Amino acid sequence: MNRADIAALLCESEPFGILGSEQIEFLVDCARVHQYDKGTVIFEPGEVGDFLYVVAQGLIRTSLVGPGGNIIEIARSSRPYVFGQLAVLDAGPRAARVEALRPTVLVSIARADVLALVATYPVALDGLFRAMGYLVRRSAALAGDLAFKDAKARVSGRLLQLAGDLNSPDDLTRNKRVTQTELAEMVGTSRQTVNHLLQELEADGAVEVVVDGVRIVSVPALLAAVNKRDKRASADSRRSTDTAVC
Repeated sequence: MNRADIAALLCESEPFGILGSEQIEFLVDCARVHQYDKGTVIFEPGEVGDFLYVVAQGLIRTSLVGPGGNIIEIARSSRPYVFGQLAVLDAGPRAARVEALRPTVLVSIARADVLALVATYPVALDGLFRAMGYLVRRSAALAGDLAFKDAKARVSGRLLQLAGDLNSPDDLTRNKRVTQTELAEMVGTSRQTVNHLLQELEADGAVEVVVDGVRIVSVPALLAAVNKRDKRASADSRRSTDTAVC
């Protein structure tokens, strides 16, 4: 990537798109370009966060890793997604694992350079705050899904998310090349449960399970499953509330 490519990428990104040309040139001077093969782990939880990254090409996966090695996938992201800013801002350790799902090119900016940018151009904080707000909302949505939605609702929601723009019929009928193990990691359950739920959704007329993926047949049927709360979770919530009041 040359300087013009890096500048264009930064201008596309959420934290840096609001900056002027002078600030962008400052970041270009500081930026480094990295190439990663498919399957490469970019960083692990607990590592020191010295850089933030911008995806230039490829696809990354952000995941939480449990003590036993269990994985919950948070998101898959492509250009011009920015990640790693949390540890850069608070000097804390990395909170998640990030890995390349296909050959990927990243642009990194060191923590010291980010802090120098903010000190010189305070307007940069606005973009960083917006990016942090997105992370908080995404984490809250994930926690809410795990707490209040059953596995069928979570699988249905992730299938719709993978399909992309709901206004594009072509996206809704294409096969989603995601394994059942990967789908299980996305929704916090087992592969066997996902297999069973896909059969249920197929019986409901919502999807068609094919050799290399899942085809969405009925968006309304999937949305109905997404919006159905886990009755057991709702009952437990009511019992907890009653206990607290007493």
